[in-house]
Amino acid sequence: MPQQLNLVFGWWADGITWPEMPGTADAYLGETVVGPAGLLDVLETALGTGAPPQSHACRIAEWQAKMRAADDGARVWSQSYKIDPWGTARLVLGWRDELVEAGWTPDVVGSPRLKDIAAIENAAPMLSPGVSDRLQALIDAIKGRSIPLHAIRLIDARNTLPTGWRLLLDTLEARGVRIEAVPQIADNASGDLKVLRTPGKTNALSGDGSVFVLFANTEIVAAECLASWLAAAQDNQETIVVAGRPTGLLDSFLADRGLPRIGDSDRSPFRGAIQVLSLAFATSWLPFDPRPLIDLLLLPRPPFPRRIAREFARTLSERPGQGHSGWNEAWKFAAHWLEDHRDADDNDDAASRLQEWRDWIEPTLFPAEPGMPSDAAARICARVQQWAYKLDRGNADPVLTKVAQLSGELAQAISAIGLAELPRHLLERMIDQVVMEGMENPIAAAEASEWTAVAHPGAVWGPARRLIWWGFEQPEALPKAGPWDEAERAILKSAGCPIDDIDVALERHSISWRRAIQAPQQELILVRTRGSDNGVHPVWHELSAKFDNASVNVIGSAEDILEGRNPRVAFRLLARTAVAIEALPPKRRCWHMPNGVIKPEATSPSAIEDLLSCPLRWTLSRLLRIRRGALQGLPREEQLLGNLAHEIARAVFVTGDAPERDDARRLAEQLFGKLVSEIAAPLALPGYAALYEEARQQIPHAIGELAGQLRQSGLTIEGCEIELAKELPDGTLMNGRIDLLARDSQKRPVIFDLKWARREKLYRQKLESGEAVQLAAYSYLTTDVPSGAPAGYFLIRQSALLGSSDSPFAPQVRVQGPDMAATWQNVTAAWQSRMEAISAGRAVALGVPLGEGEQDVDQAPSLSLQPPCHYCEYHGLCGGSREEA
Repeated sequence: MPQQLNLVFGWWADGITWPEMPGTADAYLGETVVGPAGLLDVLETALGTGAPPQSHACRIAEWQAKMRAADDGARVWSQSYKIDPWGTARLVLGWRDELVEAGWTPDVVGSPRLKDIAAIENAAPMLSPGVSDRLQALIDAIKGRSIPLHAIRLIDARNTLPTGWRLLLDTLEARGVRIEAVPQIADNASGDLKVLRTPGKTNALSGDGSVFVLFANTEIVAAECLASWLAAAQDNQETIVVAGRPTGLLDSFLADRGLPRIGDSDRSPFRGAIQVLSLAFATSWLPFDPRPLIDLLLLPRPPFPRRIAREFARTLSERPGQGHSGWNEAWKFAAHWLEDHRDADDNDDAASRLQEWRDWIEPTLFPAEPGMPSDAAARICARVQQWAYKLDRGNADPVLTKVAQLSGELAQAISAIGLAELPRHLLERMIDQVVMEGMENPIAAAEASEWTAVAHPGAVWGPARRLIWWGFEQPEALPKAGPWDEAERAILKSAGCPIDDIDVALERHSISWRRAIQAPQQELILVRTRGSDNGVHPVWHELSAKFDNASVNVIGSAEDILEGRNPRVAFRLLARTAVAIEALPPKRRCWHMPNGVIKPEATSPSAIEDLLSCPLRWTLSRLLRIRRGALQGLPREEQLLGNLAHEIARAVFVTGDAPERDDARRLAEQLFGKLVSEIAAPLALPGYAALYEEARQQIPHAIGELAGQLRQSGLTIEGCEIELAKELPDGTLMNGRIDLLARDSQKRPVIFDLKWARREKLYRQKLESGEAVQLAAYSYLTTDVPSGAPAGYFLIRQSALLGSSDSPFAPQVRVQGPDMAATWQNVTAAWQSRMEAISAGRAVALGVPLGEGEQDVDQAPSLSLQPPCHYCEYHGLCGGSREEA
C-alpha cells in the first residue's frame, strides 16, 4: 500500500462509477474511487482491525438468541417476539444497528425502547459485528493512530451522509486527512439540454435531439427501440448507461444487433441449484408433500442421476405418496441402475450410494411443531454443501459456489440461534433470509463496450458526453423513517449520538439523481415504461414542467418509432425494414397427418373412450405420447380420491363372500390414514382439510354400502383390479383392469366400476344413452356370451349404485337403456370408423366448431361422445376453449 492514499468517496461508488478513476489518465497509483464498503476495507487493512464478515442471517439468529435471553415478557417487543421471533429480531436488530452507527452505547437509555434494546445488547451471546460495529471500531482505532491517507474527496455532500460516516470523516480530518468536496459538474451544454437544466421558466424544448424521453407500453418494446438506437451509429464513446432496472431484456436485443451486453441481471433466489437448499428442507416435513420433491427431482441438475429422478417423478405423478408398491419398485430400479452404471474407479459401495439418494428422496420427516432438531437441520446443510462441492469439482461454478456458501451461512445461523428444535415457520424464515438476495444470472456477464454502465445514478460524479437512463422510474428502495419519537431523538442527541432525520437520506438520494441529470454535456435520453409498477421517478416531477409545449421530437413512443420507416430519434436514423404481419394460426377442426399412420397394437377401454370423444386428443396423447410433465401431471382432487377409494376397496373386497356392511366400513376406516400417506399424500396437507374430512367420512361409508349391495344381490367377489385382455374384431389387443368383478349364483360375471364423481346425473345419462363405453368394454372382456355381462357404476361420493338395464340389482338402481352388448356393438363400429379416419391421416378436434362456410370432413359414427374440452390439457393446441365445451 502506498504511503499516502488519495480517495474519492461516494455513497454509491462501491461498484462501477463514472469516471472510473479520479482523473483523465488510464490509471493512478495510490488513487481510487470507493464506496462505503471500499472505504471500510481500506481503513481496516491499514489499521489491521478487519475480521471475516458474518452473514446477516447469522447476525439475526444471534440477536434472536440474545432477545430470548433478555425477554421477561414485559419488553416493548415481547408480544411481537412471541408471534414472530425471527421477524421481530430482524426489525429490532435494524434499530440497534442504526443506533450503533450513530455512536450509541447500551448505557444510553431514557425510554422503554432504548432500555429494552440495551437489555438485548447486554445479554449473552456476543453479537457478530455488522457494518455499524466496524465503523465505530474504526473511529475508535483512528483516534490514536497515524493513517496512510492524504485526502478524501467527497462525491456526496458531507452533510447528507449518515451520522456515523460524518463522524468517521471528522475523526480522519482531526488526524490530518484532508476532506474536500468533488467540484460540481459544470454545465457546458447548449440547446434543449441547457434549457432543461436551467431553473425557472424558460423557452420550450425545441426538439434539437439533445433531450429525448422514450416511453413504451412494455419493457420489451422499450428494449428493442433503445437497442436499435444504439446500433444505429458507432459513436457511443463517453456514454453512461444508468441501469435503473435490470437489463436482461435490453441485453437480448443488444446481442441480437451485435452489440455488447450490459449484464445487469435480476438477482434471484431461484437460480438453478440455489433451489436445492430450500427444497432439501421442504421435503423434510410432515405431512409429506410430493410437490417440493417433484420440484427437486425435475431440477436440471438434481442431486442424483437424472434417470433416477425421472423414475421417481413418474412414480409420484401416478401415486403421490411413499411406501406403496410402486415406490418400492422405483427403489429396486435405482439399485439395478446403479449396478449397471457404476464406474470402475468408483470407490463408494452401492449401499452407501443408495443411502445418499435415499437421504434426498426419502428423508426423515419432522412435524412442523415443535419442529426439526437443530442437528438434523445442520446435517441437511452439510449434505447440500457437500453435494455442491462434489458436483463443482473445483471448477468454481458460480451457482454451485453460491449454494455452498449459502448452506454454510444457514448452518452458522442454526448454530447461533441456540435452539434444540426449530419450528417449521422459523426455519423457513431463516432459509428465506439466507437466500433472499439470490444471485445474478451467471451467464449474463457484462461485455466490453464503448459505454459505461452504472447500477445507480449516484455513481455518476463527472461530466460525460451522453447519459442514457434505462428504467427512469420510481426507485425500488428509498429510505424510510426510523421508529424514534422526538423524546428519543432528544435523549440520543444529548448523549452525543444523534439520529438523522429522514430528510438527510432523502436529500442524499435527490442530489444523486440531479447530479446524473447534470452529467451529460450533449445528450440525455430517459427511458420509461408506461404503467410500470414502480411509478414515476421523483426527478420527473421536477422536470415535467419543462416538457409542456415541447416539440414532438422531444418525447417519443417506442411503439410508434418501431412502426415507422427510418425514423430519426435523438440525432440518429433508425433503419427499419417493413415485414409482413403473420396472422395467428386459426382454430382448426381437422388436423392432417401422413397417410398410413400405424395403428396401435394395443389399447384400453379408457383409450377407446378418448378416441370416440376427441380423435385429436387421442392422437396427441395415445399415439404421439405428448403428455404433461410430472409436476403438472399430479392427480387432480377427483383422481386422488378415486385412486384412494380403489385401493381401499381392493383391500376390503377379497375373493369370496362380501363382508358385512359394518365390517367393511370399519376396515375401510382403519385403512384410510395409512393409504392416504402412501398414494394420496396431498390430501393430508393443510389446504385439503375439508376434502380430507369429507373423504374420511364418505369413503368408509360408501365401502360399507357397496358391501351391502353385494350381499343383497347375492353376489360373491372374484377380485378387485382384475386384469384382462382380449382382441378386438380388427385384431387390436385390448387390455383392461376391472375395479371389482363379482359372480352371481349362476357364476355369471357382474362388473362394478367405482367412481368418485361430483354428479350422479352424468353416469346415469351414460347408461340411458348407451355411452357407457368403459362398462361395455369390461363386459366384452369378461365373457364371450353374446349378451355380454351386466355392469354398473358405484358412485362413492353419493354411495349410489347405477346398474345397467340387464343387471341383477334391485329395480330402483337399474337404469333403463341399451344393455352392454348393444352398447359394445356401437362402440366397435365407432372405433372402426375413427381408426379408418386416423389411418387416412385425419384427426378431428370435435370441440372446435366449423368455420363459416367450412365443410366438415368428419364422417361421424353413430356413437360420438361429448368432447372433454372442459378439462382437456390440449385445448391450447387445437384452438378450442373451455368455454366452448
